Amino acid sequence: MSRLQRKYIILIRSLCWKNYGMLTVKLVNPEKKHHEMVEDFIVEFFKYKSSFHGFDRLIETASYQDWLTYIEKQKNENQIEESRVAAESLFATSKEEDIIIGIVNIRYRLNEYLNNFGGHIGISIRPKYRNKGLGTEVLRLTLDRCKELNIEKVLITCNKSNQPSAKMIKKNGGVLAGEIIEEDGNIIQRYWIENK
Repeated sequence: MSRLQRKYIILIRSLCWKNYGMLTVKLVNPEKKHHEMVEDFIVEFFKYKSSFHGFDRLIETASYQDWLTYIEKQKNENQIEESRVAAESLFATSKEEDIIIGIVNIRYRLNEYLNNFGGHIGISIRPKYRNKGLGTEVLRLTLDRCKELNIEKVLITCNKSNQPSAKMIKKNGGVLAGEIIEEDGNIIQRYWIENK
């Protein structure tokens, strides 16, 4: 293969990934029809030993149907535990493929804990779909949803060691507001995004 052919292939690949690997991402409400896709999604996280950010008890709940009932209650401030805030969970899916690319949890307001450690948004991107620009797009769509919910100033946090997350946040307008050191020495970065 000539150098010119290699350059051409690299250019084509980069153009494809700028279109998110030929995938169009959308956010959807979790439904019964997603059950099998959710199982595949979770298995991949275990396979890659990846963290479960934004899952809002999906792993801990006895069944997928129980989780659907749980997340529906989480939307109503009057039906949640005292230590929690009202929130919604969404799946990031592909229009082209029957696959869940990521999961999003949007908290409608902040309590003391979320103000320091969790923020308004939790996102997890499926391990095989990371480092392709999809997280940036999922966050952009999530910020659009936050606008619909009248959340005009959005706090997002990530571990300082998680540079892909920090990059995704900055690409969506995140400005570093400070860092918090946890008891174990882990450093949490706090980013604000103006979302008007």
